Amino acid sequence: MDSTPTPTTLSMFDLPPLEFSFENVHTFLNTHSKRDKLGKVVHYGSRGMVGLCGTLLNFCNQESMFAMFLLTAQSKFKNVFVRVMNARRTVRWLSGTGLALGIMRNQVSLRVKAIKALLLTWILSDHYRWLQQLTILPGDQALTRNYGFSFACFSWALATYHHTAVLMASQPKENETKDETAQRVAKDNKTKRQILRNALGTVSAAHISTLWVSSEAICGFFGSFVAAIDMYDLVPRLPK
Repeated sequence: MDSTPTPTTLSMFDLPPLEFSFENVHTFLNTHSKRDKLGKVVHYGSRGMVGLCGTLLNFCNQESMFAMFLLTAQSKFKNVFVRVMNARRTVRWLSGTGLALGIMRNQVSLRVKAIKALLLTWILSDHYRWLQQLTILPGDQALTRNYGFSFACFSWALATYHHTAVLMASQPKENETKDETAQRVAKDNKTKRQILRNALGTVSAAHISTLWVSSEAICGFFGSFVAAIDMYDLVPRLPK
């Protein structure tokens, strides 16, 4: 067995090996929330590819074969991006009930309630924007998008701070057993993954809301990586 320690920068991804079987694949994909994570990887990954193709087009001869290839690829990725985005938004109706329940629980801290409330506001604004795009409700859907993703940006930024505070407060106990140490390290690693996912989500949402414009490629690939981290935490694994 390889006893080489995992580098510190990668230690946050120390989890048991994946347990591959058709039954586990079915179990994982048999819930909407987990299928949505996969959809988000494709959705934002395609958006990132649209942005990357657009960036590469700026550095090549517009009449070259490579430029034609990039234009074709950009068009196809945009089709995937838009279709998967619309599908995700359609089935996301009433998905904020879990957040609402979390806000109502007394044992949840005020900071966590604020994180959930901001995220719930984003979800509700997305429903409103969906109806605007169908011309059922009036208003500028682009403005609604900007306001909505601003709430998402603030939520994920606050969540980044929250998990950072949790990680900094984590300390070993006196006479800590080996099992307790393993549990604490595993919990700390999960917290580190949450810090990373929320930080990346903040950058992605800031771009969409135009609070801080980076690039379509960064927005897309960061959003895709956020969903990939979620899937990494959720997939079935071998017992320790």
